[in-house]
Amino acid sequence: MDSAKMGVYTKTDFAMAYGVTRPLFEKWIEPIKQDIGWRDGQRQKFPPRLVKIVFDYLGEPK
Repeated sequence: MDSAKMGVYTKTDFAMAYGVTRPLFEKWIEPIKQDIGWRDGQRQKFPPRLVKIVFDYLGEPK
């Protein structure tokens, strides 16, 4: 994994990295929301260990 991609991500950062809207990104990760501590309606930052879970699930963004 490219260490430059493994920083802290916000919800919007994830959507931008995958080139989709936030609502679509949220649908994609519905099965792992609990695993990464997703909180609907709140701002959130995800540390690298949780970013890795998303990348492992969806694949790394291009």
